[in-house]
Amino acid sequence: MNDISLNAYVVDKYPSGEIDERVVLFTREFGKLSGFLKSGRKINGKLSAHLQILNKVVVRIVEKNKIQVVDALKQRSLESERGRALTFFRLLNQLVSEGEPDLRIWDLLEKEDIDIRKLLKFSGFDPEHANCARCEIDRINYFLSSDQLFYCDKCLKEGDRNGWVFPV
Repeated sequence: MNDISLNAYVVDKYPSGEIDERVVLFTREFGKLSGFLKSGRKINGKLSAHLQILNKVVVRIVEKNKIQVVDALKQRSLESERGRALTFFRLLNQLVSEGEPDLRIWDLLEKEDIDIRKLLKFSGFDPEHANCARCEIDRINYFLSSDQLFYCDKCLKEGDRNGWVFPV
């Protein structure tokens, strides 16, 4: 059984059963990882307030059969950048694989440099050298996460939005 404390950003969390949750974290050492939070949805759960999306936390995880979050303490929040940070974290969760640390992305978070273009570049989708997937012009405006392609204003139609659309 491994027990480790880490600095992490809370990227996402979602229900797992009636009262438990899965928490998606981004750490310097391990990159993205998800952990089980026992009784995380209980109204009097002591960790719920700390493990909110956009929070930077010190988290203690235990790995036995699965990763379990056993303690957390909020350090700060990216609340001042709420709109951009939520979009950034949603894209981060979709693009980054678990267990692959990326110090460039960690540094963006530490500096509160919430820049979707940089996240795309670090993930292998550089908007500077991208063309529209349909008309091939170089004035792209959107990244469609389901296709992992860039589009211009004219080519991205409402019917094509079968995934998250991120402005770039």
